[in-house]
Amino acid sequence: YQALADSLNSPATFDFGFDPPTYPSWQTDINHPYVAAFAGAYKRETELEPPYAYNGYGDMNLFSTDAGIPTIMFGPRGGEFHAASEWLDVPTVAASARVFLDLVSEMLPSDVAG
Repeated sequence: YQALADSLNSPATFDFGFDPPTYPSWQTDINHPYVAAFAGAYKRETELEPPYAYNGYGDMNLFSTDAGIPTIMFGPRGGEFHAASEWLDVPTVAASARVFLDLVSEMLPSDVAG
């Protein structure tokens, strides 16, 4: 940002920083057992490999970094979150639920999962 401000040749001064709260970036190792279990559940539902990517921020930043909890962000498709034009792709709700159920069944001990 400073380089951009300097390129303006403006008599104004600029101070860049971040005020709390900040949301640190995070990434759960793709080789983590939770990620492998999720990938299996996702593939069984969609017959595709999960498209690992990330954009956005939220509580998962704090869970993964500050609390050290391995985190996977997944859910129904949607967009324009927290705006009047927010939308949800309704068919992806049931598909996401099936992935979650498969994942939990996979991760629970066999005497609990039934």
